[in-house]
Order: sequence, then structure tokens, then C-alpha cells
Amino acid sequence: MIPSPRRSILLTLFAGLLWLAAATADDSVAYVANLLTAMGVPAIPASNICTTAGITCTGGVVTEIYFNSIPSFAGTRTMPDHALAPFNTYNYDEMSITSIQCYRCGTLKGPLPTVWSRIKSLTVISFNMCAFSGTLPKEWGSLVDLNTLVLNVNQLTGTFPDEWAALTKLTLLQLEGNHFEATLPKSWSSMTQLTQINFGSNFKIFGTVPPEWGSMTLLERLPLDNNQLSGTLPPEWKTFTKLHTLKLYNNNFTGTLPPEWSGMTSLQEFTFHNNQLTGTLPPEWRTMTVLSTFYLYNNQFTGSLPPEWSTMTNLTILYLYRK
Repeated sequence: MIPSPRRSILLTLFAGLLWLAAATADDSVAYVANLLTAMGVPAIPASNICTTAGITCTGGVVTEIYFNSIPSFAGTRTMPDHALAPFNTYNYDEMSITSIQCYRCGTLKGPLPTVWSRIKSLTVISFNMCAFSGTLPKEWGSLVDLNTLVLNVNQLTGTFPDEWAALTKLTLLQLEGNHFEATLPKSWSSMTQLTQINFGSNFKIFGTVPPEWGSMTLLERLPLDNNQLSGTLPPEWKTFTKLHTLKLYNNNFTGTLPPEWSGMTSLQEFTFHNNQLTGTLPPEWRTMTVLSTFYLYNNQFTGSLPPEWSTMTNLTILYLYRK
């Protein structure tokens, strides 16, 4: 039987609709099922994914993944290579996953999947105290709705991608306790919504601190301790009026303490011991009236305590000595 022209057109249209539906389908359930299997978690059928603890679904598609809450996830797990099948076949662009997290998963290792850059719905990526290695994917700069990125205490190396300057909705960025060997990027001054940014205890972050970061006026915590940072302290950071914790100790800073930092009136913890700072203590800092912890020891200051500092009535710990 020879199909009529009209029938052929209808069949072609139907086939096209089927292809379009397949191309735009959210296949996050199948992705998560295969991801867990590849990581060695006892098989969870795709039909049971949405009822599994640690996985949240909405409308039959995965929206949140909390690996450490998934039954039987404990143990050594390796993130599979997403460049290989079946992970290179999924339509990540159509997924609705907003959060991927694992807390204290110390045996979760492998690289951070570059392909997650295509899951544009992501707002939270958090792998605190895991064992990820490799570099930070520059491709993640396309995750423009991301507001939380926590990668503290992993085994990450390399530099900080300039492409991440596009992550302008970030409010929390935690990169403490890794093995980065890099400078702090000026371009990240675009992250003006940040309230916390943490680079402490990487030990090989070097160079100067960017004056441009003065644009981060919402910052509340800024640990930069235990690195190899050098140069002078930028007066431009006077804009950190909401900052309550500033850790600069165990670096190689030189120069004097900026009087302009008197604008940091919310500071409660201020530690910059074990540097090479010089000069006198600025009387202008009398405005830091809520300061309670103040470590200045092992620098090269001269002179005496400014009498103006008598306004620091909340100060309970003050270390000034020099070995």
C-alpha cells in the first residue's frame, strides 16, 4: 500500500513531535539512577528514585540531591567520568536540579563534573569536607543562578577561573583547605552579592589582595589566613562596613595599617598576626567599637597603643607581642 501524500506528511509530523519530546525531556531520574550505580551504591531502580531518602523530586523529576542522606551511600565513592557513556548522553540542559550536596563525605573522590555547567537551574553546589581532586571547572561560570558554592576541605588544585566572574548571584563561596596555587582574581570583584568568601589554609595562594574587591560591600566573613599573600593592605576595603570577621594571619603582608579601615565598624574578630606589617597603630580605628578579638602579634609595629582605642570597650582579647 502506497501512503497518500497527506498520510506521509502526518507521519513525518508525528515522528518530529516524538523526537522533539525526547530531545526536551527531563531525564534527571535516569541520570541519578545511573549515577548512583556507577558510584557503587546498591542499585536503586529509576522507578524508586523519587521515593529515596536524600533525593527530592517535583512533578516526577529530580530537583535536589543530598548524597550523604541516601541509604548505603557511605563508603568510598568515585564520581564517574561524565565524558563517557551513559553520562555523555543525558540532556542536562532540560534538567531542573537546583541543589547537589554532600557534607563530610570524606571518601567521595574524583573530578568535579564539567557538564553540570549545563544544568542552568542549579543554585547550590556544596561538597564540604569531601575528597574531590582536579581543578575548578571554568565552565561553571555559566551557572548564573548559583548562590551557594561550597568546596571547603577537598584536594582541589590549580587556579581560580576568571570565567567565574559571571557568578554574580553568589552569596556564599567557600574554597578553604584545598591546594590551590594561584592569585586572587581581580575579575571576581563582580561578585557583589557575596556575604562570605573563604580562601583560608590553602598555603599556596600568593600575590596581592585585589583593591577591586572593595565592591563586595555585603561581605561579613573574609578568611585569607595561612597563605603566601603579600603586598600592602588596600585602603579601598574601607567599604566592608558589614564585615565582622577578617583573618589575614600567617601571610607576608607589608606596609602600614590603613587608617581608612576605620569604616569597618562591624568588625568583631580581626586577626593579622605573623606578617611583616610596620608603622604605628592608627588612632582612626577607634570606630571599631564592637571588636572583641584582636591579634596583631609578630609584626614590626612601633609606638604605643593609641589612647583613642579606649572606645573599644568590647575588646576581650588583644595580643600585641613580638618574638
